[in-house]
Amino acid sequence: MAILTSDQIIGKRESVENKLFRIFPSDTPFISSLSKRTIDSTFPNWLEKELEAPSKIAVAEGADAANEVGVTQPSLRNNVTQILSRVIKVSRTADRVAKYGRAEELAEGVIDTGIVLMNALEFSCVGSKQTLKTSSPMEFAGAQAQIDATMLVKTGAAATPLSEANVIDALLRLYKSGAKAKVLMITPDDAQVVAGFANAAGRMRDFGDTGKITNVVNLYAGPNGTVSVSQNRVLAAGDSIAYNPENWKLLVLDGWTKEPLGKVGDSKRMQIVGEYSLQHNNVKASALIRRTA
Repeated sequence: MAILTSDQIIGKRESVENKLFRIFPSDTPFISSLSKRTIDSTFPNWLEKELEAPSKIAVAEGADAANEVGVTQPSLRNNVTQILSRVIKVSRTADRVAKYGRAEELAEGVIDTGIVLMNALEFSCVGSKQTLKTSSPMEFAGAQAQIDATMLVKTGAAATPLSEANVIDALLRLYKSGAKAKVLMITPDDAQVVAGFANAAGRMRDFGDTGKITNVVNLYAGPNGTVSVSQNRVLAAGDSIAYNPENWKLLVLDGWTKEPLGKVGDSKRMQIVGEYSLQHNNVKASALIRRTA
């Protein structure tokens, strides 16, 4: 007797899970660690001051008033705002047909694009090594461009990785300048290097009775300070930044907004736009470690 098997069935229904799984990174550790300041100009400015180095001051008993000094004037620092924007465009039909994992393509595109733009802002801050650009389209100076040259620690060659001596050097320079880092931001590649710090001679790890193998350093305590170690996927390759989030601000001229655009033909369009800048309160308040000669 003939039997009907599944491969003979006409009009079989597909088995597709009604969820959509994203695989791209969405965390932005640098800008997420900063406070925000609202600005009203595309050319934000701020003031910083550096006092004279400590020196001996001794005055004789009964001496007349002397040792007159003026008032050190601050330095004016500036940056520009940068516009980040994308337009999502889908056909009316694409938005209307039934789909697995999402209801509307336009709404899904808005979510995806919002994450992409946040990553782009993070990349402009620490990933692109961008410098101040005042011509259109304007680009704000990123973090690396706002760190003083005296706070640059070089590994010795482009192929020479980050070392513990480099980290100690960076924290020492900050300490001498009067600053104190709270975070050491590193690339995922350098995370493996930093994990190796714990294997230096004379150091031991306590694994307890868990049987768990630990090969990570989340907190580094050096002679001149203790910093939490933070990985950043978009941080420029070969760079590490020792900083205190309190010394940086994300400047906001216009936060992220969604704007439906005029309908043209048989499609829908949505624009997401924001305008931001970056402020380092003092150019000597952070240190940059770079793979370079």
